[in-house]
Amino acid sequence: MNAIRISILGLALVAAGVAAYLVRGLVLENEQQTVDAGPVIETTGVLVASGVIMPGDTVNAGALRWQDWPVDAVAPGQVTQTAQPNARSDLQGSIARRRFGGGEPILPDALVKPGEAGLMAALVSPGMRAMAVSVSDENSAGGFILPGDRVDVVVTREVGIDRSSRSYVSETVLYNVRVLAIDQIFSEDVSGGALVGDTITLELTPGQAETLALAQAVGDVSLALRSFADANAAETQNQLADVVASADEQRSNQITVVRNGQETRVRVEGGGR
Repeated sequence: MNAIRISILGLALVAAGVAAYLVRGLVLENEQQTVDAGPVIETTGVLVASGVIMPGDTVNAGALRWQDWPVDAVAPGQVTQTAQPNARSDLQGSIARRRFGGGEPILPDALVKPGEAGLMAALVSPGMRAMAVSVSDENSAGGFILPGDRVDVVVTREVGIDRSSRSYVSETVLYNVRVLAIDQIFSEDVSGGALVGDTITLELTPGQAETLALAQAVGDVSLALRSFADANAAETQNQLADVVASADEQRSNQITVVRNGQETRVRVEGGGR
């Protein structure tokens, strides 16, 4: 029995030695792999665009995110989580002045906050123009026109040649144009549902801007609020396309001159764009 026990003990010692050898080999291999992996790269959080942000877009909470970025690769002007941990909330409500691709680092200089210079230029779509119209609650739908709404522009002018034959005509000169701002307010979120201001800023093509300037010179301009349901109707788009095409082709506008009771359409050449 003693011989058997001695044999079992010897086998156990041999097995333990083999196990220790194998464990030592695994440890050495893991250490070698750790050494071969190279130095650890230090990173920091950089503020990037979650998706594509277009010029004029309003930056909300979901538009920005933090992304790990090599500290050595952080460029001047980029927003880091270490330096500005509240940047995501601080930049909410800003307007993008240029395009950002998804994952592209955010540069604060390319965003403009409400009240800062350059806000209106950031709101205007590429190729469009911003132009203000003097209004009151009587000629702007009782103050119920808000930024983001669509309106038609109506001009009323006098056609009589003297007091005894004075008369007036009205005509719609622009269709379905976007309201950018009322006075210095550009947000669509206005409590109370009504906003009365002295000026309404519209987004226009260059040709439409010339038409509006002429309309203000020859008569009184009113704004007719459009329904959301027909803001993008096909008829409206066709009318708008006709106005733009006519302005681009003729590069002119017309006014009516009354001589001896007869109306004559006179073309006024438009300036450069």
